[in-house]
Amino acid sequence: MNKILSFFRKHEFLFFFIIFALGAFLRFYRLSELPYGLNPDEASAGYEAFSILNYGIDRNAYRYPVLLKSWGSGQNVLYTYLTIPFVFILGLNVLSVRLPMAMVSTLSLLVFWLLCRKSRGKGFAIVSLFFLSIAPWHILSARWALESNLLPHILLFAIYFTVLAEERQVFLLPASFFFALSLYAYGTALMFTPLILLYSLWRLRKKIEIRYFLPAFLIFILLGFPIVYCQLRNAL
Repeated sequence: MNKILSFFRKHEFLFFFIIFALGAFLRFYRLSELPYGLNPDEASAGYEAFSILNYGIDRNAYRYPVLLKSWGSGQNVLYTYLTIPFVFILGLNVLSVRLPMAMVSTLSLLVFWLLCRKSRGKGFAIVSLFFLSIAPWHILSARWALESNLLPHILLFAIYFTVLAEERQVFLLPASFFFALSLYAYGTALMFTPLILLYSLWRLRKKIEIRYFLPAFLIFILLGFPIVYCQLRNAL
């Protein structure tokens, strides 16, 4: 095993580009055809993006909402807002609806590799990247534009920047930004994102300086307040 990891370390970047290209291919190949047709949630997110882009309101006439009413059960807004530029450029179609998810998923391969590389070394990172790039659940979540599929990727970005913040606290700012964004990716994030955030702060408790903590705290509060307020108002 050590010899295999050593071989991967020696040819790290060659293997990275091959595996990353494989992962990108599996996520983008015939994206508008496989899976065939949009499911209701994909279609809903796409039409909401089209409506907000052209009229500034969702299909229920709410102006720039932080939570979509959708079919009456609620739908998270982050993916809809990410889809707007693609609908603007490509029009409203299957490709424009699915492209943002495929791109975020592919970017997460890079971030996952960087995180593993930093925490466990080059050889481990290459092996881990290979298994994630061919993981069926990761491929399917990339090709199927359900708004909830964003959450693992957004949290991965947040955790990566939190790890970087152990050495350079300026990375608390993007970490806080992505933690706040996760609240708009999927409703359950409201329950466990604060727990992950508290654990991260506990790990950094001896290193945090107020000049970095305060801006990061403000970013999280300002970005997260609208969705928290919306959920509380509708729950009470």
